[in-house]
Amino acid sequence: MEIQHNVLLKKYTTFKTGGFARLFCVVESMQDVIEALEYVSLHAIPFYILGGGSNTLVSEKGFDGLVIHIALQGTEYEEIDEKNVRVKVASGVEWDMCVADAVARGLYGLENLSLIPGTVGASPIQNIGAYGVEVKDIIESVEVYNIQSKKIETLLNNECVFTYRDSIFKNNTGKKYVVLSVTFILSKNGILKTDYKDIESYFTTHGGDATLQSVRDAIIDIRTKKLPDLHVYGTAGSFFKNPIVKKQVIETLQKEYPFIPIYEIEIEGYVKTSAVFLIDKVAQMRGEKRGDVGTFQNQALVLVNYGNATGEEVLAFSDYIQKTVFEKSGIVLEREVQTLGF
Repeated sequence: MEIQHNVLLKKYTTFKTGGFARLFCVVESMQDVIEALEYVSLHAIPFYILGGGSNTLVSEKGFDGLVIHIALQGTEYEEIDEKNVRVKVASGVEWDMCVADAVARGLYGLENLSLIPGTVGASPIQNIGAYGVEVKDIIESVEVYNIQSKKIETLLNNECVFTYRDSIFKNNTGKKYVVLSVTFILSKNGILKTDYKDIESYFTTHGGDATLQSVRDAIIDIRTKKLPDLHVYGTAGSFFKNPIVKKQVIETLQKEYPFIPIYEIEIEGYVKTSAVFLIDKVAQMRGEKRGDVGTFQNQALVLVNYGNATGEEVLAFSDYIQKTVFEKSGIVLEREVQTLGF
């Protein structure tokens, strides 16, 4: 493992923002992870774990500590029985490569999560989800390195405390863990989930039978048309979470916006609604720009760095969206994207 100095972080984030990390290292093995954390402890400096950089907005001030870039690789398949397969994937594996490999092997469970940027290690932290599927429903366990005990541990699904776009890894208790690998339980004969509106519309328009590969192809097509090209623009995908609000708030909004989406949840007296709808229809901010940052024309939930926007400019624009949505709806949007260096 090599400690590098003054590494430009915008090269390592999909938002293409950020100043320099004072120290930076790439970890490719368990020994690298241990050495990096020992370095942090020995020099009493802050550190930040960075995977694919697809959910991180970095300040132009950079980071005055050690950024540990996870690049652990490897995938292991273990047949459990005639119906299920256990798949253990290292945290540095690109997420969509993991999905593509599972689909190619005829294994069900991950296909609706196709083309989500980032690494496997970020999937349990964020409890990623799309098109009616959340990764918490597929994860068996998460292998972690406990910084405090200096031991490798395995957290079972229920120990990860998964909730909507959240997990134990995001709170103070989970800050002591570095994700090393994630184990999924996939099915050989699963049931495809195609009742999500966008997927239904796709097959209605294009025809054909829904198969494991065709569902993946459909979602790739839908996401490609809805989201900006990461090779051209800077973005972190969905910037805000879908808000969970009191039913009375939605009932009031329904009088003016009768088509506002409502999703029932298990919390009594509360429902989940659509952040896209609030930004697009209520705040009417789809396609709005300020300098080089704006909401994407095809998907209002996505913020885009159209050129040389700074992390500060992106954050300020997101604050502007939150303020506008709150003024017009009374609902507070919560950022899904993590920030560093602000």
